[in-house]
Amino acid sequence: QIADQAQENLEQMQDDATHSEDAAERVKDQMSQAEAEAFALAAQGANTTDAEANVARLRRDYILARDKALQKRKEAGVAKEKTEHLVEEASEELLAAQKESFKCEELNKMADKELRRSREAASKAFRDSLVAASAAEFAKSQSDEVQAARDEQAAREGALSPVSVLERLRSKSIAIILANFMHAPDLSKHRPVKDAAFVGQKDAAGLREGFGAIQFPEGAEYSGEW
Repeated sequence: QIADQAQENLEQMQDDATHSEDAAERVKDQMSQAEAEAFALAAQGANTTDAEANVARLRRDYILARDKALQKRKEAGVAKEKTEHLVEEASEELLAAQKESFKCEELNKMADKELRRSREAASKAFRDSLVAASAAEFAKSQSDEVQAARDEQAAREGALSPVSVLERLRSKSIAIILANFMHAPDLSKHRPVKDAAFVGQKDAAGLREGFGAIQFPEGAEYSGEW
């Protein structure tokens, strides 16, 4: 806005200088005409006192008008230099602002991308925790079955070999548990939630290691050793 205002002022000053120059030229033309008339009167032997006085007056007016025009043109030149400087500064500031705006937009895009990745990682971690909980519950149920079989075998008091029954049950339970865990995700290789959700120590690969705290989107929190 400052540069635009300076440009408007410059244009006005240049117009004023042009008008002053035009006025000086008109006075000069009048002076030339008065000189011609005075010369004609002198050639005719007539009284030229009034004509010479008019020429002298017009000459003074022309000098004043010319000096005024020169001064206005000089002021317009100074204003032009200042205006060009202001326009240059304004252009540089505008370019810097545009670069900063572009940088902010890029940072916002990166932040949004990191936020989406953090939410995806948190969601995966939550699903993995559900899978682990289900596996643990299944293992407990298998252990209960083994214990129940052990108690039943003890009640039979030797109807069958306790060792043989328990070994078969144990082998079956271990096989079922292993089959379930073969299809479960490897939680040890789970990529960490980004810094937006996890605060703590990490290893060289960026995985959680040591002490830290994490908060999942559903509100669950964990603080301790990884």
